[in-house]
This record gives sequence, structure tokens and C-alpha cells, in this order.
Amino acid sequence: QWLLDVGDGALPRRTDLEPHAVVLPSRMCLPPDATTTDLVDWVYRDMDTFRTLAEASDIGADECADVDTYFRDRAILTPLNEHVDALNLEFLARLSGDETVTRSRDSIVEDDVDGHMYPTELLNRLRPPGCAPHELKLKKGAVVPLTHNIDRERGLCNGTRAIVV
Repeated sequence: QWLLDVGDGALPRRTDLEPHAVVLPSRMCLPPDATTTDLVDWVYRDMDTFRTLAEASDIGADECADVDTYFRDRAILTPLNEHVDALNLEFLARLSGDETVTRSRDSIVEDDVDGHMYPTELLNRLRPPGCAPHELKLKKGAVVPLTHNIDRERGLCNGTRAIVV
């Protein structure tokens, strides 16, 4: 309900901070000295239970739905990619199993005359919006967003969150 009230402009504003600032309820706040680990612990309190369930080989339809709901109903939003990267690493470290690392293609097309203007290391550090990083680390159970429409009829659209299996 609180989020709907924010969207409707129904909450009192703190114009001394900014014209549209509202006060967050204390249940939505962490102490100023909280770490990334504290944030992940707070948002994903029962993660170990659901992670174990998701990794079970004999998971049933009801349990699968519970896991989907648990991860679907939680998200951490942050405006900076560097914060997203730190949160992703923290989250990935909590998942058991082997990490798979994929890298973007870093070879130059032969007939591209401008292809040699920039060092590969520079190009690999760039983070254009909507593109995966040069080095993408994944584990079974990781939540990933789709960044392109893959199959709209099956619901695989930009912004959809999926779980790596």
C-alpha cells in the first residue's frame, strides 16, 4: 500500500530535502553504516531455505512456485552499475555450486578498418546500457534479467527476471 501511496502522491512530502522527497518508513531502512552484506541479508532473509529448495533435484511444482514467488517478490534497486556489480557478487557468493564465466567476443572483424583504434582492454571495460558486462559470472539459482525481447508470446521479454537452471 505504501508504494501505491507514493505513486499517487498521497504521502506527506519533505520539501526541505527536495520538492518530491518522502520519508521512508523505518521498516524499509537500514542503519547508515550497513554494508552490502547487511542489505542482502535484510532483503533475502530466508534465502538459504529457498536456495536449498531450488537446488534440490526432486523439486515439485508447488516448491518450484514457492521459489519463483520468493525471488520474484524481492529486488534491490540501485542507480549505479558499480553498486549493482557489488550486489551481484555478494549474491553469487551465497549460491553453492560452480561458477560459470562467459566473456563477450573480443576479436575484430577483418574488414573493420577502425577496429584497431582502441585497445581490447578498453573495450572490455565499457558498460553500454542494456549490454551484459564483458565478463559475466553465473551460478545455478542466480536471478538474471532479460535485456532483450526473446519470445514475447512465452513471456520472455525485456525486464523479465529468470532463474539460471
